[in-house]
This record gives sequence, C-alpha cells and structure tokens, in this order.
Amino acid sequence: MCPSYASSLTGAFTENEYVIKQLVRAYSEKQRYAEAIVMAKKLYCIFLRGKGREKEARLVFEDITGEASHLSSRERRDNRAWIVKAREELKKV
Repeated sequence: MCPSYASSLTGAFTENEYVIKQLVRAYSEKQRYAEAIVMAKKLYCIFLRGKGREKEARLVFEDITGEASHLSSRERRDNRAWIVKAREELKKV
C-alpha cells in the first residue's frame, strides 16, 4: 500500500494533499511511524502556507531539516524532495 502512494509524490503531485493524507494513513497502519510523522509535517506546512502563516511554516521547515540527519538512508531518499524544499524555503525567509 505505501509504495504506490509514495511513488505518486512526484512532479505535480509532490504537494498533493490527498496523496499525503493517504500516505500518512498507510504508514500509520504499517506502524512506520517515523515516515508517517514526516508526511504529517509536510501536510501541516501546506496548510500553514495556504493560510498565510509563514512564521509557523518556517518553524516546521526548520524541524524537517533538523530531523533529516536522524532519518535512515531510505527515509532520507524517500523524502529528499521535501528536505531540499524545506531548505530552499528557509533561504527565502
């Protein structure tokens, strides 16, 4: 279940809320909680940015970049796009 949702997070779908929600659910059901938390933070960032809450989004982006070093190599690879995006967003603010 998880790989099909994870592979959907490419191109135009990297910030697709539906796919991210389903991936959070799938990771939770598989007890892959570290990955579920990373996905939930991504979803939260999308929500905050959509509401114009940039400062709060920045804190979550900082959290994502800080946690990157604690992820397994597979988790870093799977979340590379979001880690890079979080670093880019931090440079903008």
